[in-house]
Amino acid sequence: MGAADWLRPEVCVETLLAQAAGGDIRGRQSAALIVVTGKPTGKPWIDRTFDLRVDDHPEPLKELRRLVVLQRAYNHMNAGDLAVERKDNQGALREYSAAAALAPGNVEMVYWHAVALVNMGRVDESLPLFRQVFKADKNWLTLTPRLATAGLLPVEEWARASAAASREFGWRQLTYGYATGPAPVYYACGFIRKRDFWWFGLVMGSIFLAGHLLIGLPWLILRS
Repeated sequence: MGAADWLRPEVCVETLLAQAAGGDIRGRQSAALIVVTGKPTGKPWIDRTFDLRVDDHPEPLKELRRLVVLQRAYNHMNAGDLAVERKDNQGALREYSAAAALAPGNVEMVYWHAVALVNMGRVDESLPLFRQVFKADKNWLTLTPRLATAGLLPVEEWARASAAASREFGWRQLTYGYATGPAPVYYACGFIRKRDFWWFGLVMGSIFLAGHLLIGLPWLILRS
């Protein structure tokens, strides 16, 4: 049986049945799978389309099968990235959709799908995906302005997408930034423009100053 045959779901089932019939005297523990293209390029990250291993798991073949499905999804996502580079927008969207279908709970794939849509100028279609990702994991919200700074995301399009997608967080984003000190980091990473940085700084600074004067100062007087 060739390595590629192992990737067919029915062969995975057959392998599981074979495992149930017996195996290593120590019991089930590990499994591995390597699939190569057959046309060496000297670049292992290209030549190995599947390079998976499970070192310690009570159901190693089941876990390996899960990893096979996940690797399939990443292969589709990588193919989508290559399609974007070739300006094949429809091909890219097909690949991203295939990746999301295989790994529906993986927000990374949804995120890069949204980024690709922004780069295609299809911001409105990207917004629901950005909202889904940012709601699930706010770390992606931190990464996004860095892409704009690095030139991997159009700044104007990103600003529009960010303004709409970030509504999930409302004023918490601003108050958090100016209340705890990382606002300069947001600015340096391209998260907000210079004008907005100083404007929000003035607004939030005034609010906090008023809070200190109206609440903090009387409290200190009463305590003294």
